[in-house]
Amino acid sequence: MRRHDCERVIAAAGLPVPPKSACWFCPLKPAQRWAEMRRDRGRLFREACALENLLNARRRSLGRDPVWLTRFNMPLDHAVQVAQGMLPGFGDDDGTCDNGACFT
Repeated sequence: MRRHDCERVIAAAGLPVPPKSACWFCPLKPAQRWAEMRRDRGRLFREACALENLLNARRRSLGRDPVWLTRFNMPLDHAVQVAQGMLPGFGDDDGTCDNGACFT
């Protein structure tokens, strides 16, 4: 089964289709996902920052350049702002709006 097949089976069972998953510290995570993590899962975001700090402390002790979990070449807690939430009654978990409440 491929991802698409799994999504179809899950949806047919009446369950919400989960988003793509990745390690909570994945350096390939887009900036928006980091911002959402910072907003919605603060403890996990802080753990990612702590991991990044630990990696760089060890690299410093070895005389190596720092590494970052984002493409912004700076610490995670400086690179990522908290994502803005949707207004109540608008959108759903994927950030889209189709309820017509804005009259468009």
